[in-house]
Amino acid sequence: MLERQSFSTQGFVHYRSSQIFREFKEKPFFVNEQASDISNDKFDSGSSVADASTSKNDEIMAMTSMIEKNIISDDGLELDDAGSGFSYGEFAKSYPFINNVMIASLKTAAADFIAQSVIAQTPLDQIDWERNLLFGAFGAFYLGMFQYAYQVNIFKKLFDVDKFTSQSWEEKLKDGPGLKALAAQTALDLTVLTAIYLPTFYIFKASVFSGSTDPIVWASTGFDTYQTNFAKDEIDLIKVW
Repeated sequence: MLERQSFSTQGFVHYRSSQIFREFKEKPFFVNEQASDISNDKFDSGSSVADASTSKNDEIMAMTSMIEKNIISDDGLELDDAGSGFSYGEFAKSYPFINNVMIASLKTAAADFIAQSVIAQTPLDQIDWERNLLFGAFGAFYLGMFQYAYQVNIFKKLFDVDKFTSQSWEEKLKDGPGLKALAAQTALDLTVLTAIYLPTFYIFKASVFSGSTDPIVWASTGFDTYQTNFAKDEIDLIKVW
């Protein structure tokens, strides 16, 4: 009930503030003019005119105060998130790279935690947090940093992805240059997955399961596994595509 009331209050402030500021921008001296109109057409009493003028001035002063306190924007249309000063949506738009790293890290660490606690039935007091940290690091560095730089800064600049994906199936099948670009995208992505993702994955896996703390052992074990599984992994990658 309290949440519903709070939402209604915010909605009213949005609505009323937008009315006041739109009127004020279009007609800055509306108070005096309205007071004159009211006096000539509707009222015989000067006190009614004064009341109407005072009421409008009070509303303007209240809206100005809300702007100074960062409750609404200077156009009177937007409320700050419950006065907290932080909006995740705005943060994600302003810092997409950092946001992507955060999500990738948490997602990968959460996936390992589920694998240990749910799938492997490991008691919470026996969770391998070092392993969990390594999975989080893999998510941060490869999925968060490298994939973002690759997909956003390189991939989208090489290919007009948005144009092709927005077409209907019939248009796509008739788009010769678009189909060629799609084949090139597939080849490039398979190359990146084969040459960068798989070796990185196997090295991180070796760091968790090899039982050694020596990075040289991780790299050696990881590359050995990569070479052993190369043919099978390539077939699986093509199937996924």
